[in-house]
Parts: sequence; structure tokens; C-alpha cells
Amino acid sequence: MHPVPGTRIGPYEILSPLGSGGMGEVFKAHDPKLDRFVAIKVLPQALYQDPRTRARFEREAKAVAALSHPNILGIFDFGWDGSRAYAVMELLEGSSLREILRDGAVPPRKAVEWAIQIARGVGAAHEKGIIHRDLKPDNVFITEDGQVKVLDFGLAKTLESGRGQMATLRPGSEHPTELSEAGMLIGTVGYMSPEQVRGEPADTRSDIFSLGVVLFEMLTGRRPFAGPSGAETFSAILRDAPPELEGLRGALVPGLDRLVFRCLEKRPQDRFQNMKDLAFGLEAPLSMASPLPAWGPGLRWPVWRRPVFVGAALALALAGGALAWAFRGTPAALSAPAFQRLFFTPGTVESAFFGPDGKTIFFSARLGGGDSEIFVIDPRSLEPKPLGLKDALLVGVSGNNDLALIRHPRRWLLGRYRGTLARVPAGGGALRDLQADVLEAAWDGQGLALLTSDDAQRGRLEFPIGRAAFESNGISHTAKLIRLAPGGDRMAMVETQDGSAKVVLLDREGRRTVVFEKPGDGFGDTLTGLAWGPGNDLWLSELQADQTALWSVRPGSPARLLWRGDGSKQLMDVFSDGRVLLANHQVRRGVLVQRAGEPTHQERSVRGGTQVQGLSPDGGRLLLLESPALDGGTALDETYLADFAGGPALKLAKGNPYGFSLGARWIQLNLNGLSPKDLDTGVTTGLLKAGLDPAAVLDPASPRPCLVFLSVGLDRPVVVPLPQRFRAVGCAFLLPDGHRALFQGSEGSQGLKYYLVELKGGEPRAITEEGFGHNIVGSSPLSSDGKRLFITSDRKAWFILPVDGGKPVPIRGVQAEERLISWAVDGQSLFVRPELSLLPVTIHRLDPVTGKRVEVHRFMPPDAAGYLQTRTAYATPDGKAFAFTYDRKLSALYLVEGLR
Repeated sequence: MHPVPGTRIGPYEILSPLGSGGMGEVFKAHDPKLDRFVAIKVLPQALYQDPRTRARFEREAKAVAALSHPNILGIFDFGWDGSRAYAVMELLEGSSLREILRDGAVPPRKAVEWAIQIARGVGAAHEKGIIHRDLKPDNVFITEDGQVKVLDFGLAKTLESGRGQMATLRPGSEHPTELSEAGMLIGTVGYMSPEQVRGEPADTRSDIFSLGVVLFEMLTGRRPFAGPSGAETFSAILRDAPPELEGLRGALVPGLDRLVFRCLEKRPQDRFQNMKDLAFGLEAPLSMASPLPAWGPGLRWPVWRRPVFVGAALALALAGGALAWAFRGTPAALSAPAFQRLFFTPGTVESAFFGPDGKTIFFSARLGGGDSEIFVIDPRSLEPKPLGLKDALLVGVSGNNDLALIRHPRRWLLGRYRGTLARVPAGGGALRDLQADVLEAAWDGQGLALLTSDDAQRGRLEFPIGRAAFESNGISHTAKLIRLAPGGDRMAMVETQDGSAKVVLLDREGRRTVVFEKPGDGFGDTLTGLAWGPGNDLWLSELQADQTALWSVRPGSPARLLWRGDGSKQLMDVFSDGRVLLANHQVRRGVLVQRAGEPTHQERSVRGGTQVQGLSPDGGRLLLLESPALDGGTALDETYLADFAGGPALKLAKGNPYGFSLGARWIQLNLNGLSPKDLDTGVTTGLLKAGLDPAAVLDPASPRPCLVFLSVGLDRPVVVPLPQRFRAVGCAFLLPDGHRALFQGSEGSQGLKYYLVELKGGEPRAITEEGFGHNIVGSSPLSSDGKRLFITSDRKAWFILPVDGGKPVPIRGVQAEERLISWAVDGQSLFVRPELSLLPVTIHRLDPVTGKRVEVHRFMPPDAAGYLQTRTAYATPDGKAFAFTYDRKLSALYLVEGLR
């Protein structure tokens, strides 16, 4: 019997049918546990009786569950209901590529962009030993926001040995897609590779052939190999050359036909040998093509306007490639920039600048997890030499060959460093200190711009020196990447405010001009580099998902694309002749867990940007944030719940979680960077019930402040409205009394405080003085009984404050460059850790009255090369389980010539 609306499969309520296929029917359903809509794929009862079909269905679920990735929606649940098997997946809106192609070919540039995403996605599966074996337009889904999803791993096969013979293919089946044992057909006629047709084992290069067929069809509206019957189609695949791509040669995407035909070579060894090579082969000409009008700086591809198709995607996509792949395989006929690697030692390149002669290059690097050090190199020698300037960060080189540097840089907000600005002749000489508490400086030996920050996180930009050109109040309004123009009459910077990042020009009279804007990037994380280029244009690097674009911008003109490539690239400097210093960063933020007494750590990351935001008191569950930005605040933020012992993480909602409340039954959910369409159904319902318009809450220009608490169980979200003058910027916790919440916030331009507020709303009441609501990353400051709170103003003095009134009591024994993280099980002592960038991370239990301490755990990363910091650290109250967020960045520095 088919499920009908109103019935249940497992705990899920069936709402409506979505579609059907050979492997079952798909229904829209309601998940009562998390109050959200999902898609359920149900195996028909008749097919359930076949053990081979059941095995295939289960393999599809497991294959997708193993492919955790930003563009892999994954499987939420999998199980049996009586004699029916089902898989629960995320609900999507958009169109299949098959539906889109019913209207004919798509524009070449768009076809290539989609093919690149398919290649990256399938390539990610290949890296895990899985081949798809049934790539076709029906199994490619384009979401409403323009992302490509590869669907249906029902035919996926692992490449590992020892798991049985690889299934092979043999023509003659009556069905276009059929699963069976070796020697039987697996795949879809018209999209199969020659080796599949011949019944030979299929490997990753078979997927490359199938993708070539799909790309050909996107470009022309027809398949390259097609006949009136299956047998004639098989014959064409084996023997016929593909038709010419008429009208496309040299149009928009140069050299495209050669790339397509290489995918369609009959012999596997003549094709691209892996999907990364193919992705770059497609990307290189794309980066030189003229961008479409709708594709501008900071914008996504326009949505492909099709009738809405709601479905479940078993998807995989984008795995950012290393620069070693991004700079190889360019077709010889194409004119491309030349890249010369300058530095090979494993480590992190922090900054790099040309010397005034344009040949000498100075750079800062952090090697082996140690302090930053300054080096000099002549590109002709490839032998960098240390200058003896250790624990120093280079911030500029003057026309007189003097170096501006920050001594003793220490991690600050948003991945920045703070220290003492100094100058020293590049040829050697005495250091001269200029200014304390400096984040950045721009200096050419005459002009100077200076960005400082005090202990309360208030920023001040002086340009010229002595005149405040910019002031900020913490992390909601910031400046970075300050750069002086040649001559020193103007400066440029990246400014963030109201959920947007802007490139701003300032002259000496304080006049401002915005030349580039990136909506939805509240911390400026995607604008990674800025430098003055030839002709007084500004050149900048912008991170776009797993790619980087280099732009040239000037006032009054549209941004001009210089280059686009895979991975995380950072523009360091540009010389007057257009030569560029570009760093490629392999960045990973992940989570390691360890139990006391165990010698090794276990990885618990979701993808490549995971932070642990909470550890349940019993040590059983982890609260995780997956985000491309260091502190979240983007439309891609996702909240996950994971088992400490391992297994797939459960996606709870979009947004940034700030910690557990009430024994890990509730979490605070920050919605910064999201739009109303990103919100889960339960969160939207909670906002509306609290009398809040989601669009007003998420308005980047003037957000309606509120607190949102998400239940880990079956309860509906709790939403607490705040007065409009408030800006909630930090952690928040539900109190055990059941009717109040504690939160960090600020009123207007005032400093941070802790406040109490009734859950029903009303006027918040400050319980700390201004400046004592300091934002402490990765801490759980509230005691389990909700009666005490540890606070600090500048991490130089720490106090315990009674929540319901009383004077703060000083905490003894917290040393310099340490921070408190949580309360111990006795409710009296506290856990303390070193500052972010110090290794090893030693966790001590501290008696706040006597200052006595006992070491309970010592954490050291498996490999310190490129290790930047231990972002967050959590301990269970009994000190027996620990979770750490690590930031690791391995860099390669390149000299690039030929950008125009």
C-alpha cells in the first residue's frame, strides 16, 4: 500500500507525493522532532522482498552519508517501517537538469560553471573511493540559489578491494538502468562509457566520460551519441566520433570544444585522469571569458527560473582543490598567467611585500607551529633568508627599504593580530618602536595610516596620524586591510558594518568612496587581500565558496575580473608593473576530541570549517558550527549535533550556535548572515509567534534584535524579543528557573554588558558594568545551577558574579595569556586554558579562592606545521572528556605574471 497524506512512516508524517523512480517513491513529510519539512524516499514493498534491491537501497544511503560536504545534503535518517525501508533527506527547491534541457541548450558559460561543480562533487566522491556510474541530467539538480547537486547514488560502487568483484556492464538489457551482478548492465544508455558498454570494470574515468556527455548536451541540447535503438547507441559510443560543437569555438569560453572532446575519448587513458584535472581544464578558459552581466562581484549566478520542483538530493559537490592542481593542465593554446612558487617549507605565510626595486621580496611566515618570522628572497635564487626578526609580523616596506612590522603579535578578534608597531632598515639596524596595540599599519616611509585596538576591543583608524578617520565598537563595525595609495594622498580599506563588507577609499580630508561591496559578509572574511595596482586601480581577492576571484576596481567603473581559480588565494601585494604576490592557503578548521588518559585524538569535523561550540556535561554530545567564516555570520552557517564517540552529525538548523543550556537540552542560535528563506520552519514559526517579522529580524541594515533558543528535543524554539536599541552580539543561556535568559549585549554605542531578560520579553536588566560583558570565545561562563557567572573586562582580571545580585569576587591564579573556559563538577573550581595560539594546550582545574591549580589534560595537535590556534576548548565538568577546535593553514607563496 502506498503511503497517503496523514499517515506515518516511522515518526515522519507524510504530507504529499513528490515523485517516483525505479528505486522508490519520494514524499514530502514533517519531522516532528525538529519541526521541519523533509523528503522521504520509500522503497516499494514489492522491491523490499528482493534482498539485492534492499542492499542497493541501503548502499545508496550509506554512500551519501559518507560524502559529507557543503553541497552534499546527506541523509538525516534511515530505517525500516514494517516491510518498507526509507531514507530521510533534506527538502530542496529547484529543477533537475533534465527539466532545464527540455527548453534546449543552456548558455556556454553557465554550462561550464555547472560542469565544474559536477566535477568537483563527483571528484569528492572519487577521493572517498566511490564512483557514481550513472551521471546524467536526471541526476543533476540545480537549486533555486544556483547550486548544483549530484543526485542518486543508487548505482554507486566503492573502489576498495576486498569487498567483492567490481560490477561490470554488458549490453543487452531491456532497461536503461538496471542493477545486477558482474556481467550485467549498470548505467543509462547514452551516458555510459565505452568500457562500461564493453562489460569492462568501470573506474573514475568512466564518470569523466559521462560528464563529458552531460556537458555536450548542455551546450548543444542533444547527446553526442544517440541512435534509434539501444544497440545503435552502444555502437556510436564505441565507434563514432562526437559531432563538432558548432558555433561555440572561441565564443565566450575559448578552447571549450577541445576539453569536451578530451572527456569523450574512447580510451580511458586518453581522457582527463581525474576530476580535479577536468575541473581546472574547464575553469582556466572560464576565468578568461567575459563575465555575464548578471555575474558580478560578490553575487551568485542568477537563479535558473524554472517551475519549482521540490525533491530530495543525494548530493556531493565542491571540494576545494590545492593550488598544485589549479596551476596545471592549462591547454597550451591558451594565454594564462605564469605562476612561480617562491617558498616550499611547510608553514603559514602571513604577509608578503615587494621591495622598492621590484625584485626583492619580503615576507612573514610561521613555520612548524612557531612564531612568525620575517624572510627575504630574490626570485632568481629560490633561497629565502631569515632576517633575524622573530616573533614579528611584516606590515609594509617603504620606498627607502625600511620595514614596518608588528612585534610580539598575538591573536586578537576575527583572526587578527595585535602588538607593537616598529620599524627597522631592511639591510640591518636597530628596531624603533612606534606605537603599542596596533592591528595594522600602512606606511611608505612618508605617509602613515594606523589601526589600533584597545583592551575593550574598540578600534581606531588614524589617517593622517593624529586624526581619527574611523572608530569601531568591537566586531560589528570593523576595518582591515588598510593600504596607502602611491603618494600617500589616499588610503583604501575593507570596512564591515550591518552585515556587509565594503572596499572604501578615504582621502586626507575624510571623504569616503565605496568602490566594491559584498552583501552578506558581516566580518569581511571573503575579502582576503587588497593592494594598489597599476594605474592607481585597486586589486582585491575575493573568496567565492571554494574559489578565489581577483578583481580590479576603481571609482565609477564596474569591477573587472582579472582571474578566477580554485582554492583559497590571498592577494598580498602588487608591483607597479602588474606583477603579483599571491599566497595559496590550504585552510582547515576542524574538531578533535579526546578522553582523559587516551593517547590519541579523534576527528569529529563535519567538513572543512567546523568549530565545536559546546560539549554536553555527560561528554556524549558535541555542538558544532560549520561555516566558511571564522566566527560565522554567513548564509552558509549550519548547526550540527554530533556524538562524541563518532558517527554522522545531525544537522539541526541553519545559523550559528553559541552554546548549550540546561544540561545540553537547548542551544542558542544566532541568525546573523541569514535571510528569511534560510530559516528552518520551526525558527520561522517561533519568530512569528513572538510577534517578529523574520525579514525585520534579519534586515542587515537595521536588524530587529532577539534571542533564539533551539530545542535539541521536541520542544518548539523559544524566541525572546529585545528592545530595538539592543544589539545581541554574544552568548546567551536559558536559566534553570524557566522564565529568564542571560545574554551578552550592548545598547547603541555602549560597551558590552551581561543582561537578564524575561522569556516573555520586556526590559533587560544589566547585571554588569559597561565593559564587563567581554566576549569570550569558546567559554561556558554560567554555572550549572544558573547562580554564578565568571566575567572579565580585558582578560587581565577575572571575577565571579552572583547572577541575582552581589559584588563581583576576584578570581585568583589566572595567569597572563590564559582564559577561563567552564566550571568543574564541584561547582566551585574552574577550568583554565592558555590563549589561542599557544601550544601545548594545558587544561588546569583552578581553585578561584586560593589560586591553586592541577593539570587535568594536555593537548598537542598531531602535526604543528601550519597550526594557527586552538580556537575553542571544552571540558566536561568531571574533566574526563575534551573537545578542541583547531585552525590550520598551510601556505605557498607565488609570484604571478601576466594578469591583465
